Amino acid sequence: MFGVALAQWTLRGYRLHPAVATALLIGGFVAILVLPMGHENLRVLTWGVPAFAIVAGAVSLELLIAPALPRWLLALGDASYSIYLSHGFVLPALMLLIGRFVSPGLWAEAVTIILSLVVSSIAGWVVYRVVEDPMLWVMRRSTRFATSETSASRRRRTWTRYKFRSALAPMAATEARERRTEYPRPLVSAST
Repeated sequence: MFGVALAQWTLRGYRLHPAVATALLIGGFVAILVLPMGHENLRVLTWGVPAFAIVAGAVSLELLIAPALPRWLLALGDASYSIYLSHGFVLPALMLLIGRFVSPGLWAEAVTIILSLVVSSIAGWVVYRVVEDPMLWVMRRSTRFATSETSASRRRRTWTRYKFRSALAPMAATEARERRTEYPRPLVSAST
């Protein structure tokens, strides 16, 4: 529920003030570290609300922080879903390999954690480049040719949506002009 609400809020163009976003981000991490696990029925409070705060803060800070991040880190962010899906297959195989060559101990645990992060990230990025990215390209391409909407009707709908949003959340005239230019260009031009 939290994720759906946050996605709707973000897709409508809302962002938190950077100070509030930073406070939520830090507060969410602190809450996860400090709050006791508690009963299973309280997981929404002990994990859900702090996770919501972390993601809301990160999403709001994304436009400010993204230009300063290295490209490889942004590439890992693009591949995050593939990393999530593939790590469950990669880590057990890695643990079998590490178990054969490394004896237990504190040093071995540190090496295992670092290797797990690196290997699962690389494997997930490969899955992203080989599977997910080409699949998304095909889906975008088929969607572009499947749409029958003209650019004029899209502009009309966009302007109506903008006027409705402006009535709900008034903003300065300069921000309004900037918002109008943020909408994506039509996928199919009127001449095709």
